[in-house]
Amino acid sequence: MVLKLGKSKIAWLQLFIAFILTIEPKLFTQYTITVLIYAVGNLAVFAIYFYKVCKDGKISKYLFAWVCLRIYFLLIMIINGNVSDIDQWGYLTLMVCNYILIIEWCVQNNYLKEMLTALSAVCLIFIFINAMSLLAFPGGIIPSKVIYDNGDNDYYFLGIKTAYTSYIFVAFAASGICLIKYRMKKLCILTVALSVFNILYANISTGIVCLVALLILILIKRVFKMQITMNFVLAMTIILNVAVVIFGAQYMFSGVIENILHKSMTLTGRTDIWRNALALMKNQSLIATILGNGIVNGGSFVPFGNGLWPAHNQWIQNVFEYGIVGTLGLIVFMSNSINKKSVILRTENYLLNIIFVMLIGTITMQYLGYAHVYLLFVLLKHADEIEERI
Repeated sequence: MVLKLGKSKIAWLQLFIAFILTIEPKLFTQYTITVLIYAVGNLAVFAIYFYKVCKDGKISKYLFAWVCLRIYFLLIMIINGNVSDIDQWGYLTLMVCNYILIIEWCVQNNYLKEMLTALSAVCLIFIFINAMSLLAFPGGIIPSKVIYDNGDNDYYFLGIKTAYTSYIFVAFAASGICLIKYRMKKLCILTVALSVFNILYANISTGIVCLVALLILILIKRVFKMQITMNFVLAMTIILNVAVVIFGAQYMFSGVIENILHKSMTLTGRTDIWRNALALMKNQSLIATILGNGIVNGGSFVPFGNGLWPAHNQWIQNVFEYGIVGTLGLIVFMSNSINKKSVILRTENYLLNIIFVMLIGTITMQYLGYAHVYLLFVLLKHADEIEERI
């Protein structure tokens, strides 16, 4: 018996494989063989979908803008002689290019439902496997002491516990749109349930804060019928970062932080890292502040304790690596991910809420260092087509 698949099912299967190859579980970055497999897989996906998009239409300005931004980052690395981490630059650049090309091909060929359900399926499978890894390996698949000096960074399927919230943002986005557009309640409920389990079981403070923030945004919309805009999201991101990093606004919530989240008021040392990072940047040259230093030591440039650490704040990290110019370029890229018009559609509003919550999380995490997070912006860029087509 020969199994016959229609065009829609074939497209879904192709997209499922494409997302499997481009949304890399962080555990696989720890093994040479899996790093090689994903590198080859991403190159293959790029070649296939670049050809498909060029054959069916033309390369978009959005992809061109992303490539230009990343070329600027590369030039800054070369100028500063920091090319040892060029693989880190290349991987993020390539994977986001793949997301843009995959979704643009789906728009061209009206495979948006297939794309969203395939993406939701991949995210759901990954989050389920991560939940199982939490239960099966309480000390991590790779224990913290193997990679880090402290005991709070055990590696699970989706990475250390503070990192795998980044996958949950994408899962919420894809399954939420499937609920809004296609009434896929079971898919959405299962995704939310597994995501909440992952966050609460591991007691991820940033994840808990993001979940609460998302609930508040949903309640505000329902009660006050308010819709947020991208300009509002970006402006509030800047205001909240300044309030917490510069003025220590978290001390207003000391009871919640210490008694409910069970964290210190240094946010597990983050306030000390921020202070050291800002002091370091204050003493660097004006040119470095404006243009950036490039990726240094794999992103770990802040002296803290007995070693060097990442900034644990997206915007401090960005300004150090790519300067004020590069950071503004990234903000402009994000701002252009939404089509300017007077009416915000349901899909756009939902994605803006997810993006806002994710950006709140960047106060203590560098989520924009994970390629799959950019799927939120690519989906937002095509929210009009998603909303209009069945």
